[in-house]
Amino acid sequence: MSKNLRVDGQILNVKRYVPPPPPKPVPKYDDKVFITNISPTTTKDGLENFLENKSECIPEEIIFGEAEGTALVTFDQPPDMEKLQTACMKRPLDGSHLSIHPVPITDCIVVTGYKENTSSDTMEYYFDNKRRSGVEGVREVKLVQDERKFLVCFTDPDSALQVCNKTHTVEGQVLKVQVYYECLGQAALDDDGPKFKSLKPIVIQNLNPKKIEFLLNSDTNKMAFEKQLSRHYADVEWPDIKEIKDTIKVNCSLTEEVKDCRKLAKTWAKAVSTEAEKFFSMLTVNEIQTLQEAWEDVLKHLREISISNPESVAIRVVKEDCKIVIVGHKMPVDEVAEKVDSIIKDVAAEHDRKNFKLQKKLVLNTFSFLYYCIYIFWIK
Repeated sequence: MSKNLRVDGQILNVKRYVPPPPPKPVPKYDDKVFITNISPTTTKDGLENFLENKSECIPEEIIFGEAEGTALVTFDQPPDMEKLQTACMKRPLDGSHLSIHPVPITDCIVVTGYKENTSSDTMEYYFDNKRRSGVEGVREVKLVQDERKFLVCFTDPDSALQVCNKTHTVEGQVLKVQVYYECLGQAALDDDGPKFKSLKPIVIQNLNPKKIEFLLNSDTNKMAFEKQLSRHYADVEWPDIKEIKDTIKVNCSLTEEVKDCRKLAKTWAKAVSTEAEKFFSMLTVNEIQTLQEAWEDVLKHLREISISNPESVAIRVVKEDCKIVIVGHKMPVDEVAEKVDSIIKDVAAEHDRKNFKLQKKLVLNTFSFLYYCIYIFWIK
């Protein structure tokens, strides 16, 4: 490799390639398994009895995961993983074949139940204090704001297990502390699995009030909007027609009976807001100003205007401002706006013709008057 190599007059820099060492195997628990593809009809007791029969070990703890059909099971002794997986493939439970996976050893805990203004530093200094928390060696503290939880990681995985065996109080609040298993997400210890908490309504802001009024007055478009949001388990709470602002309130219709309800709940607010904004972006508002002297004539012609798709567009007149407001879907709005512009031009042209005739008549009358005055003058 000490020889100089040239290509097209350029000296190449050549070194021996040394492949990186293979990644170290991630240590796994020998007494825990992560199970997927659990039937929605399977109960905790049913799962426990099935696993005890197939593994010949006693399940000591079952924690249901955030995703539907998942659970982490701790046995009284290490089960034979291959034998258990084979048994699950041969015999389904409530119509579903369970999938068995190893569980990586975790060094992390999940903390909830703290005061709203509790900081990451407060959590770190508490759990890194052996006298207070019973452990030390905090490696990282991460606040997951939208899920209202702290993840506290330790340098020693045993600390994550030890700290969960003690009651912890921070700033007067008794904390809920659990071992955090990444495969489970935000799991909850409960006899029947994690409980679903209903979500609070959201208020979608910065919407055009004229578009909201259009939806309120159009049953077809109102139903289309409601149907689009209902796909995301959202119900619109419409304002009174006289109290329209730039916001609408949306309630959540997610329940624990919905598949993957906890997973959907995480992104519900964002998904609903995005869907609502997308629908409103398909609507457009076109405001056309007219002259005050032409207002009444424009209105007469406006009543005779033909609209090819009346459900997709609405016309509103604002008399005090001599303004015509067209709201609806873009193509019908553009079509109506073109007709309104044509009406305004025709009315303006008609006014110009009338003014021209009036001026012409005035000139003739003036000329006749002057001629008459001159004639009288000469006679005298």
